[in-house]
Amino acid sequence: MNKPNNSSLMKAQNRINILNLIRTEPVSRAEIARKTGLTRAAVSLIVDNLLKENLVIEGDAVKSLNGRHPTLLHLNPSAFYIIGIDISRQGWLVVLTDFSGNIIKNFSEEFKKTESDTVNAISKNINQLKKEYKNILGVGIIAPGPVDQENGVILNPPDLKLFNNFNIVKAIKDATGIDNICFKKDTNALALAEKVTGNRDNFLYLLADSGLGSAYIKNGSLFQGASGFGCEIGHISLNIFGETCFCGNKGCAELYTANPRIAKTGGQKDYNTLCFNALNGDKKAISALNYQGEMLGLTLVSFINLFEPEGIILGGDLINGSFILVPKIKETIEKQALSRATRKIDVCVSSLKEDARAKACANLVIENYLAR
Repeated sequence: MNKPNNSSLMKAQNRINILNLIRTEPVSRAEIARKTGLTRAAVSLIVDNLLKENLVIEGDAVKSLNGRHPTLLHLNPSAFYIIGIDISRQGWLVVLTDFSGNIIKNFSEEFKKTESDTVNAISKNINQLKKEYKNILGVGIIAPGPVDQENGVILNPPDLKLFNNFNIVKAIKDATGIDNICFKKDTNALALAEKVTGNRDNFLYLLADSGLGSAYIKNGSLFQGASGFGCEIGHISLNIFGETCFCGNKGCAELYTANPRIAKTGGQKDYNTLCFNALNGDKKAISALNYQGEMLGLTLVSFINLFEPEGIILGGDLINGSFILVPKIKETIEKQALSRATRKIDVCVSSLKEDARAKACANLVIENYLAR
């Protein structure tokens, strides 16, 4: 088999770069040339091919100060359809999106009694979508960590015993006949989707539920470590004499920051109720969120001292408590991070917000397609 030469590799990379620019936001040919450093002739050649392949469409011309009206390029939403599977601790979601990540249909249920019954229920919906939509690009699956991303196995996430050590990729492939399946830990997938939506290249994504998850985007790429277990910030020890975590370590950060524990500390039935009551002045709820913010801040100081990301992004239900968490995290970082004297770390909420997990599933398949 002939290996591609440097010229063909360069052309392929230029094509990928242009597609990534277009999917981030509608953009003109001239703007693509400016951002990529390519000549306008080279940009036009690639864009014309993308238009012929129906991957890209032209939108309306926009007004410009110099009198010209450049036409903006968009991904063609109907070029492909994508199926996403979100495995969470509350149940499962199957979603159909177009090539731009817009949600068309979704189905969700609680888990069945057995893993096989649950997979059958998920696959029934997928097979129905396959009949209705012929141009399915692939399936993206996300699940709470820890997972074995390379082999498609959900390992032993807390509070998700139904799927312990379960090969979800093989099960779905066998039940649906779809070979192109992308699988990642939910925080990794959410961070990758945040990179596109928020147009960021260097940040730590933070997600808290019954544990504390994170993912690090470094120079535009997902940092995963040698075997995919890198960046488990929830298992930084805050107290070496503390309670034993399920991982075997003592005093892990998630023991002090997980949402159910914070809700209990604040005397509330669940985390979202805690956030609502804190917003309405409940002093105990406010105190609990301040405590969570401080513990998150202390955890992040260790990460910042090692990697110094440009920003910290809060996702999931942490967004609901961000009116207290963001200033408290900033305050803690600015007191203790080694870089505090020279620069401030940006702390903000995710740009994904609604349907974040569904969009993260679709983005896995789109990213994989563009990488190929």
